[in-house]
Amino acid sequence: MNPAVQEFRSRRTSLLCVDDTPVLGAVRIPVADLANRTFELPSRAEVAKVADTGDGAAEAVAWLERHRRQARLSSFELGEERRRLMLWSPNDFLLGVLSELPPTSALDLACGVGREAVAMSCCGWDVHALDILPDALQRARSLESRYSTGSAIRWGAADLEDPCFVPDRRMGLVTMFRYLHRPHFQRMRDWLAPGGSLVMETFTTVHRAAFGRPKSDDHVLEPGELPNLVDEMEIVRYEEGWRAGAHTARLWARVRG
Repeated sequence: MNPAVQEFRSRRTSLLCVDDTPVLGAVRIPVADLANRTFELPSRAEVAKVADTGDGAAEAVAWLERHRRQARLSSFELGEERRRLMLWSPNDFLLGVLSELPPTSALDLACGVGREAVAMSCCGWDVHALDILPDALQRARSLESRYSTGSAIRWGAADLEDPCFVPDRRMGLVTMFRYLHRPHFQRMRDWLAPGGSLVMETFTTVHRAAFGRPKSDDHVLEPGELPNLVDEMEIVRYEEGWRAGAHTARLWARVRG
């Protein structure tokens, strides 16, 4: 495994501290900030352990449970943490691919709050991340300021579905997560450098049948459709199925030659 990816994975913790107590192995998010920093919390499928440092800890557990998150009070050790630990995690499929690639340049399309972009930067990639939503980009910059240990990310606002959209240069890696715009695949070879990779994961019609979303046919994949969208690229890895409560298709494809 790429040592940078291994080190990034090791920064994960499930321990949250909501006051100024120096708690070893914890991420500090004050109770009053929880509502504005939900993008820094673990997934709803995971249990957040709140360091039992006082009344604020019980308040935090109650707040998390009211917002349909799992949480419990936890014992803790006193100490100063030297690393930038995190409760959140990026797409795990992406981390698996990053462990097999030398870092170059990466373009993260529809980056949202920036988890994947920050992860790539921490793993040594030169990252350009784009989204159409200003509030998502604001959160993404906040995530970078708190957790990134890599080079600065170039964040940008862009309408990715504008037919005139084109990256400013060819990339070693293009990523798309929980995002689908089929016309992109027709131009993907022109966006990637020789030997460059596309890594993506998004919802299928099986997921929509179970949960009623995404509603538009434009935003969900038919079973088995994704490999056909990249028929001019070499498919390195392709998986389709249920994981973490969602039915998705995910793919790593590479430009031949």
